[in-house]
Amino acid sequence: MQKIIPASLLVLIGMFFPTMALAIQTDIYSQQLTASKGQYFFHHSVRVVRDDFTATSDNAIYNATTKEFHFMGHFFFEDPFVKINSDSAFLNVDDSSGTIYNGTIYFKKEHSRLKGELIEKGAGPPEEATYKVFKGAYTACKADCPDWSIGGRRITVNPSGMAVVTDATFMVKDTPVLYAPVFPAPVFKEKKSGFLSPTFGFSTFSGFRMDLPYYWVISDKEDLTAALELHSRRAAGAVLDGRFLELNGLEGEDKLTYLNDWKDNKNYLALSGTQTMPFGFLTLDMVNHGDFHQLFNQKFEQRARRYLESDGEARLYYPGTGKLYLQTRYFEDLAPGADQQSVPERLPTLGFSLYPRQLGSVLGSPFILEGRTENSYFWREHGQSADRLEIAPRISYVFGDGLDIYQAAGASLRSYQLTGPSQDFAEAVTQYQATATARLRRAYGNGITHYLEPSVGFLYQDVTGQQSPVVFDELETQTRSALIQFQLENRLKDKSGQFMEFRVTDQYDARQDYHPLQPLNINLWTTKPFYINSVLTLDPYSRNVGTFEADSSFKVVKATSVSISERFSRLDNTWLNTVGVQRQLTKKLWSEASIWYDLRGGGFQLFHTTLVYKTECWGARLVFSRKPGDTSVYFNVQLQGIGQGSANEPTSPAPVPLITPVPSGKTAQNITTPDWSSMWSSAAGGNGQPLQPDENSMVNDGGIHVPAEWMTNMTARDNQPTTPGPFPQTD
Repeated sequence: MQKIIPASLLVLIGMFFPTMALAIQTDIYSQQLTASKGQYFFHHSVRVVRDDFTATSDNAIYNATTKEFHFMGHFFFEDPFVKINSDSAFLNVDDSSGTIYNGTIYFKKEHSRLKGELIEKGAGPPEEATYKVFKGAYTACKADCPDWSIGGRRITVNPSGMAVVTDATFMVKDTPVLYAPVFPAPVFKEKKSGFLSPTFGFSTFSGFRMDLPYYWVISDKEDLTAALELHSRRAAGAVLDGRFLELNGLEGEDKLTYLNDWKDNKNYLALSGTQTMPFGFLTLDMVNHGDFHQLFNQKFEQRARRYLESDGEARLYYPGTGKLYLQTRYFEDLAPGADQQSVPERLPTLGFSLYPRQLGSVLGSPFILEGRTENSYFWREHGQSADRLEIAPRISYVFGDGLDIYQAAGASLRSYQLTGPSQDFAEAVTQYQATATARLRRAYGNGITHYLEPSVGFLYQDVTGQQSPVVFDELETQTRSALIQFQLENRLKDKSGQFMEFRVTDQYDARQDYHPLQPLNINLWTTKPFYINSVLTLDPYSRNVGTFEADSSFKVVKATSVSISERFSRLDNTWLNTVGVQRQLTKKLWSEASIWYDLRGGGFQLFHTTLVYKTECWGARLVFSRKPGDTSVYFNVQLQGIGQGSANEPTSPAPVPLITPVPSGKTAQNITTPDWSSMWSSAAGGNGQPLQPDENSMVNDGGIHVPAEWMTNMTARDNQPTTPGPFPQTD
């Protein structure tokens, strides 16, 4: 029968044997206790229980002088952080240091294991201790014979989670595969500094490619990834990617890429990033050579962009009055042969926006005054530059119940100081807008509500003075007009929110004698029963489609998703179609394939397919991509518990739509015709750049992005060390 030595007995032990008394209350259970010369022998089924740990063994000896337990036979130890199994162990109860023989340490939080013939644990609690393992191995797999492990003559794991393996051998099951004299890697899932696994690939354009990243945790809110990038046939360089979060109110990410293309004798620099701060924001997207993305970027939507824009704003709010702002914008045209030196850059704009304020009321409805004033400097390296001062007040009035009548009148007074041969001048744009909107609603069963909103509007705009001979942004494109707009909008909502919007818009320009009807705009957005976002413009005279954009994604069967995208523009002579298929082949294997094809003569643009395999302790990704002039293959392996430097966890291989849903209203209607809801919006919110593809509606690169925390491969050597035996099951 097991005997118990409770805390009260330990008090007596402290009286008769003062050198044995323990600093923290400890209960010891065993079947027999004997003592001799300061050593206490606990026989058979020993169990030591303390608030912070539990330890068991067949027998144990406590040395009162060294305050050390010697556990013998089937030793087991558990605390909130680790479990330890071994043949025997020494444990110092004062500083928690110890030595473990033929043992295994299981880290609960990381679901990983260390085993070795000899394990030395440094002083301190387990989560803050240094472990030294001799003739040992590490793995994050649970099986007795794990899918992978890293063995070595010596493994040192410091409190930061960095492991350094001497004479390291990478094992697949029982087979040694790769060797390295020294292998450093972060082995815990929390953010830790260390080498991440490289990505390997081959491209017919640039040859063998390798990315070797190192992840540096600067603080709990800052990190930096530095990677060497090699294209064997033509280029080499480096990438720096820094992130910071809530750092004195600031957060953001910046990425700097440098590539030396020795084949074309070019040095490429690319800078991108976004920073947000309490007083504004800054967005960067710049390259020094326009063909960088087309040649070296693997993401199709990045390669397909024609324009890059960098902008920023610093603002100061005056509660109840307005906002003072300073804006800047730098714009790049990536089209081959584009004259970048003639693009106007806004460097900078200083302005003040007046908040809406009530001037008085009629029939219970107030008159609202708002406006802005701003000074913008537009700079060109070659061509006309200008300094533009604008003052734009506006008064609006809304009344009605069920039938809302909106009226607004305003003016934009602008003066220009031009460089070059042109003379300074001024112009004025006066506007009047009136819109009548009926709001009808009907409720149906299952919580569905139908909203019907027909509206008719009128916009009169007159321009006096001398118009600008050069276009700097959208303000210079304003002309005399008298537009009548008809619109019918249908919306459906249920308990979860709006799931359908259908809008038809047409305009009539009373100032035009020839073809006064403007293109008909039809917009459809829905998420049920599947996702659709489409925009169609139709010429009422030729009955030809001017532009058509459509995105759709849906599930064919439970494990298969399909996405379809189409972009048509008669003006730009483009007709791009995209089809993507994603399928969960098994619980561990996921696949995706997509193809881009231009029906307007461009032909085949890109074929992209990805295979992702993932188990509980490792995963692999194979990417194949083909485009005109280039075929590329990329492969990487991820080991769970190795190189988890990034804060991101691996993405589970589940089918997801290739198309990113586009918010309602972000459609081609806002490009081809005036947007009546924002007709009077402040130019401080506009960017005035040439029309760009809507990136939110572009097909993404593969639909799923597996992080780049892949294990570093090692060169095979002949002098591979003796590998450890199977892991015992500890969890």
